[in-house]
Amino acid sequence: MYDAGLYPPEAIRLMRAHWQETKGKPNHKARMKDAGAKAAEKT
Repeated sequence: MYDAGLYPPEAIRLMRAHWQETKGKPNHKARMKDAGAKAAEKT
């Protein structure tokens, strides 16, 4: 994607830093902190 010019160098640096910080494991806590409560409201 970088070679094709679709990602700027700064985006690659940010992705590399994020990958090194998380060791490749996703962390959805910030987005999912109230997902259970919201789902319970809809049922």
